[in-house]
Amino acid sequence: MHADVRVKGRLVEFSLGDLLARERLRFMQHATGDLELKGRVLDYVEIGDPPEAFVVMEVRGVKTPMLVPVSALQS
Repeated sequence: MHADVRVKGRLVEFSLGDLLARERLRFMQHATGDLELKGRVLDYVEIGDPPEAFVVMEVRGVKTPMLVPVSALQS
């Protein structure tokens, strides 16, 4: 089987689960702060003194909810 050259340069989507196991580990080791995730807001919380606003996010493929600063959200 040969690679189809028509996919070169195209923007595509895939799931982390689609990667080979060794590639998943490599991905996690090389992921940077620029990695963008999307999910559903489950709740809003304020933490600290002075309080800082956070949302509790459900991200598909992540087993536990994530706490994200409201200031980091993009619409």
